[in-house]
Amino acid sequence: MDSQLAVVWQKNKGGRGLDRVIVSPYDNTAVLAVGSATGTDTRSLMISANGDITDGVTLANRANFTTSFLVAGANPNSHTIVDVVSERQGDIRLQTVVGQTLSYQQKLGGSGTETVTDAVAGADGGFLIIGTTTSTDGDIQGKTNTDAEVWLVKVGPVSNNVYSVKSGNWNDPSVWSCNCVPVAWQNVTINDTHTVRLDATMPAAACLNLEIVGTFSMQGSSITINGASVTLDDTNVVTN
Repeated sequence: MDSQLAVVWQKNKGGRGLDRVIVSPYDNTAVLAVGSATGTDTRSLMISANGDITDGVTLANRANFTTSFLVAGANPNSHTIVDVVSERQGDIRLQTVVGQTLSYQQKLGGSGTETVTDAVAGADGGFLIIGTTTSTDGDIQGKTNTDAEVWLVKVGPVSNNVYSVKSGNWNDPSVWSCNCVPVAWQNVTINDTHTVRLDATMPAAACLNLEIVGTFSMQGSSITINGASVTLDDTNVVTN
C-alpha cells in the first residue's frame, strides 16, 4: 500500500503461510519473509519493491504447528532464521544466512519441549530468544520441574574467527569451530595436525584470511581469499 493506503501490488505464493516479514538487510527497498511450504520445512522469500518474489533458503525438519522468526544482522549483512526443529521433543534452531549461503547454526534446548515466541537482535550482534521450555537439562539451567515455563536465553554474536577442530572436508560444518562452513567474511585457521580437503566434488570455498598451520589439500577446486580467487586444476596447476 502507498501513503494513501491504496493497493500498489499483490501477489500469491503457494505454501502453508508466512510467519514474519522484515526489511531486507541487503536492500532496504525490499523485504524478507519466512514461513513454511509444507508444515515440516522453514523457507525464506525475498520480495522486491515491485513485488517480485525470489525463493531463499529452505530448512528441513521443522516441528509442525510452530512459528518461525527472522532477525536482521549486520557486519556482514545477514539474516538469522529462528524456528523449532523436530529433534528430541523440539529444540530451538538458529540458522544464520549470508545472502543465500548457510552459515552458522546453533540449536538450543533440552530433552523436553521448547517453543519460540520472539527473537530480537542485540546491540553486540547476538540474539535474545524468548520462548518456553519443559526441559530441566541440556541448555536449561536452574529449572527443576517439567512444567512449561518462560525461557529467555541470550546468544552471543557469531565470531569472525573460525578454526578447524579436526581433519575433514572444507564443506563439512563439523570440521570447524563455528559448526558452519566458513564464508567470505570470516578468518580461517587450519590448526596443527589437521588436514582440510577441498576438491572438485565440493563447492568453491571463500574466506577473508586463511592461516595454514596444519595441511590444506586442494585439487580441482577454487577458493576466494579476501576477494582474490585461486584455482587448482586436477593436476595441481594454478589456473585463472
